[in-house]
Amino acid sequence: MSSWGRSVSSLWVLMLLLLSAKNGMTVVKVTNCLDLDLTIYCSNLGPMLHLIHPGSFYELNNSSGSTYGKSPFFCFFQWEDAFNNFDMCVPSEGGGCKQCNWFISQHGPCRYEGANRICGRWN
Repeated sequence: MSSWGRSVSSLWVLMLLLLSAKNGMTVVKVTNCLDLDLTIYCSNLGPMLHLIHPGSFYELNNSSGSTYGKSPFFCFFQWEDAFNNFDMCVPSEGGGCKQCNWFISQHGPCRYEGANRICGRWN
């Protein structure tokens, strides 16, 4: 095989690897619908606290799946005196998604699948 053919073959293999890695990526977008700052912490995604201002959003990414049988998107939400938690990727809670957009309010997290509004309950 010529060097050009090997280069093209190598490029195809690299593209397939990148596409398969991207397909395994889960992206969760969290939008703060409160009139207050929201702090979010997802222990399985690392030791970082994320501050989300009212009307702003933050994206969480994970390609490794669950850690020790737990969802990577089991997160804690805090604003003023409220402290709640919610697993944003559990099928029974309307999760289990590859790309989810959650809207956080005092009453609980909600997202849309097409025209359907799916809301969870704070744990």
